[in-house]
Amino acid sequence: MDSEGWGYLKASVEAVAAQYSEPSKALYCLPSQPDCKGVKYEFTPAVDLQNIHDFSCDFVDQGVLQRFCFIPGDLKNAAAACDSNPRCKAFVAGKLHGTGVNGAYLKSGTGPVTDNPGTSLYVKRTQTDATAVGADVDRNVTITIKVVAQEEGPGGKEPAAPQLR
Repeated sequence: MDSEGWGYLKASVEAVAAQYSEPSKALYCLPSQPDCKGVKYEFTPAVDLQNIHDFSCDFVDQGVLQRFCFIPGDLKNAAAACDSNPRCKAFVAGKLHGTGVNGAYLKSGTGPVTDNPGTSLYVKRTQTDATAVGADVDRNVTITIKVVAQEEGPGGKEPAAPQLR
């Protein structure tokens, strides 16, 4: 009972388990999850970017160069390929059309999505997203203003505005 589909499911379950047991090693999290510090991708199940945001990466299927970029393998392979390609903003994990081969389609954009129970979308988080949630940031800032002197204003009646340094 260890088919390619089960291997893909097992990889997904293992990734979710790692997310909770070792958050620093997690590959992705749900967009609504508040404790996603350091995670590179947001995961949305059962959606697709079908026939949009495709780009070529010299992927050849049945001897023909394709207009899309398909990365065979598991989620780690897809994430590594997306991370190393500056055009990649997301990937859709599923099967290669008509073949049953597990992998992911790299995408240059992130929407609009369509429902598809056979795929899942992984959107690359920005550096700000990846570090902002749960980050240890000191938000207490102290500003010190020193008044140097209060001199008489023109005509000797009012003090001049304080000088800041």
